Parts: sequence; structure tokens; C-alpha cells
Amino acid sequence: MDIVKEAIIWYPADYIGRTTEEYQYKVAYMARPFIEALVMKRAEEDGKWAIANGLVGENNKNEAKMRRMMEFVSDEENIRQCLAHIHQEGLEHERTVDWVCRDLANASKVMIR
Repeated sequence: MDIVKEAIIWYPADYIGRTTEEYQYKVAYMARPFIEALVMKRAEEDGKWAIANGLVGENNKNEAKMRRMMEFVSDEENIRQCLAHIHQEGLEHERTVDWVCRDLANASKVMIR
């Protein structure tokens, strides 16, 4: 699989997302453990890709920050809270696994300073 910067969850501009089928599934049709596994996998892949390609800011000096962001996105409690909010809003038939990944990644940008 070829990853491009516009597809990583921490990309700061227009985001095209991961187009592989598993990330396009709606939250309503997947069990939480499968969603959690995909979100964790995505955080690891995208974070490692960003580090390897020098896309962590300040001349690649923020690798530690990126690793903390990866941990935040991969935290089971954070994933559960994101899913609970989706269900509370009644959006589980609209939101995809890709959306969950991106939502948590955006939160990690704010939470990890």
C-alpha cells in the first residue's frame, strides 16, 4: 500500500483519507473491537510514515510528540469516547472508521502540546 501525505490522519490541509475498504465501513456495522484494532493500526502506520518522511515539524525534531499523538489516538478509552459520542449524536450510520481515525488525530493535535 502506498501512503501519501494527504491520506495520513495528521495531515494539516485538505484530507483525502484512507480509501481502503476497511476504513470506509460505517461505525454502525462494525463491532467495537474491530474498530479499535483498525484505529490503532492506522495510528501506528501513519505515525511511523510521518516520522520516516520527516513530517513531524521543526526539522523532524518532534518525533517524541508524534509518538505521544500516536498513543493518544490508540488509547482504547479515547476510541470508546469517540464512538460513544457518535452513537449519542445518532451518526453511526454516517461516520466511517476513517472518520473516527481523523477525529481522534485532530484531538491529539490539541491534547498533545
